Amino acid sequence: MFRNKILVATLILVIAIILCICFLKKENEIKFVKIGSFDWLKPISSDNPPFGTLWWSITQAPESYISLASFSDLYKRATGLNITDTYEFDFDNYTYIVVAGYELQNISYNRWDIWGRFTAKYPWYHGKVVLLPEENKRAINIYRIERILITSDEHSRGSIMDDRRIVILD
Repeated sequence: MFRNKILVATLILVIAIILCICFLKKENEIKFVKIGSFDWLKPISSDNPPFGTLWWSITQAPESYISLASFSDLYKRATGLNITDTYEFDFDNYTYIVVAGYELQNISYNRWDIWGRFTAKYPWYHGKVVLLPEENKRAINIYRIERILITSDEHSRGSIMDDRRIVILD
């Protein structure tokens, strides 16, 4: 009798662990809206994208990889305009995704790939993107998503083609 109780308890624990892992590994798709684009100074390739990655997020979080000020400088160099004169950013409700040289087809995250789960005040998700080739190889596209702290994986920024979280379709 006691042996059966231990067996049932072990089975319940194993099932609970498997369900937790499935929940954490499930990809959560994010809806996005393209709000604009502009041309960069030269064609963009995966070998030399601006800021060392093909996509990044813009938020007002202090840990943001690319701040609005840095992106504003990039925008001003490329267009000669102030970004706040062209776009209105609502960081209380949205996060902005910037994609260099490609069109965003899909963006998702899972709760397993999180940075700062226990060490940061606001943890970040490492996003997964599916990109389509852009006809205009100089295009930098700006998208809006619901507010979430998401970024490309900074550990793979040295080698974009090795980043398993970026899928480029032909």
